[in-house]
Amino acid sequence: MDTTVNKNIGTSIGIPGQTFIIPKDYDTDGVPDTIEIDLGSDPKNADDSIRVSVTLNEKFEDGYLILVQDKFIYWDKDENITRETKQEDVNGDGVNETLINVDGINGYDFFYNHVTQEIGPYTGENKDDEKDWTMYLVLIPLVSLLGIICFLYISFPKKEK
Repeated sequence: MDTTVNKNIGTSIGIPGQTFIIPKDYDTDGVPDTIEIDLGSDPKNADDSIRVSVTLNEKFEDGYLILVQDKFIYWDKDENITRETKQEDVNGDGVNETLINVDGINGYDFFYNHVTQEIGPYTGENKDDEKDWTMYLVLIPLVSLLGIICFLYISFPKKEK
């Protein structure tokens, strides 16, 4: 008689010919349990994920907002990557909406309103706008310095030998 711990691995008890399948998504919320576990979400709670389906630049984007420790993380289902989100009061009602960057380019694209459960386009400033502004703060002094050097070079007469 085999009394080792692993004796019954791969066997099942029940009626011959019947099998059971362990689901990849226990709570059937659309997010695989492995993703939810890796992010720190509860794979047995379907209420901790919100499906986000939008069209951006004529491309259909499908993903989920997943609640992890009182903040949402966006999981892009097509690319199987996660992106950070941001909380901001978009419409001035005193309640923060979740800003979502669905394509990973040019800042936030959409916002999700948790009260009305609606998704809308986000038209506020994005990080790329801020980067452009800081670029001007660097370029303006450099161009000014170059202008001063050119002015000094032209205005002082050259010594003749």
